[in-house]
Amino acid sequence: MIHTVRRKTVGRLLISNYDPARLSNEERRSLHEEAQRVPLDSVLVDVRPGFPGSEYPLHGSILLRSMNAIIGFVAKSIEEKMEMMVEPDPRTKTVVRNPARTLEIEESDSKPGDFEFSVLFDGRHYSIRKYPVSQGMVLSWNQEAFAVLSNLFQMTVADLTKYPTPAIAIAK
Repeated sequence: MIHTVRRKTVGRLLISNYDPARLSNEERRSLHEEAQRVPLDSVLVDVRPGFPGSEYPLHGSILLRSMNAIIGFVAKSIEEKMEMMVEPDPRTKTVVRNPARTLEIEESDSKPGDFEFSVLFDGRHYSIRKYPVSQGMVLSWNQEAFAVLSNLFQMTVADLTKYPTPAIAIAK
């Protein structure tokens, strides 16, 4: 049995910290017109002062990326476009975890000994250590980032049989 949930909506998607229905007609019209100007693969964000979560008001749009673009970003960070440490905004509270890299993937000729995940692809080994060696990394950061990417990969709406996908070995 298949169930489909549907909800009719008018306009574009908005992330806000307030109920747009409480805005005046003119404010809603203005927001709607702004949302129409952003690309279809973007979401309008409007976090206003005076509402919950307004410590850091935001206004703009977020471009939604495809899984292929996300994986491409991570792949480029291995060597081509290395990530760098970005200092926290002084207005924010203390950040417990702020590693310089989103996901630390090591590339090598041979399979490393101390790895959590390892993939052999095109004659090279790509691995994530159990205990990252980068300064500022915590034990679970790589594993959490990898789990998120893995879940996104599995939810990708594409025929993955057309593309070579590496097997993932989880060390026990």
